Amino acid sequence: LDGMAEVEWRFVDETSVPDGPWKERITVSNVRYQPDTGVSFYWQLQGELRMDEDAEIYDIDLFDSSAETIERLHGMGKIVLCYFSAGSYEEWRSDASSFPEEILGNELDGWEGERWLDIRASRVRDIMLARLDLAAEKGCDGVEPDNVDGYLNDSGFALSAEEQLRYNIFLANEARRRGLFVGLKNDAPQAEILEPYFDFALSEQCR
Repeated sequence: LDGMAEVEWRFVDETSVPDGPWKERITVSNVRYQPDTGVSFYWQLQGELRMDEDAEIYDIDLFDSSAETIERLHGMGKIVLCYFSAGSYEEWRSDASSFPEEILGNELDGWEGERWLDIRASRVRDIMLARLDLAAEKGCDGVEPDNVDGYLNDSGFALSAEEQLRYNIFLANEARRRGLFVGLKNDAPQAEILEPYFDFALSEQCR
């Protein structure tokens, strides 16, 4: 306060707050669960789900897992993390028709039927908000948005590191608005900057 002995403050409506970085971070106060260091994960995205794994957190596919499966895992004392791709289009998903052609980029190397997204497009954000709503409706405790590193890949779009940061912060904030914890997937170069917004990070690399 630079020597001042007093400061004035008051509650205001959110619409009265000017734009700035202070509006970009959602705190974890409303998040139902936060993973501790050393917590154990079981990660399975395909096939019949194995329900007998000795792990605290189950990481499963958002679309392929029913609310009943998630409820059953909760009944077993498991925390449920729901996977979806936030940076790519997958032609087999139930909401695939929501993606206009102009926001679809190059194919992901090695993944047939999957294409990078133009994360700058408002339509992409709208679709991801609907996916986060679905995660909350199904009872997921957290989300794992994948492919949030398009700027590091041959996406077909001139994505900058700054644009990727803003998009990833958007995903984290919107997850937390819904009471979901959230993981950073594969954007290791920006992990230090994004650490305040995410609850854990997963970097898939060859060992």
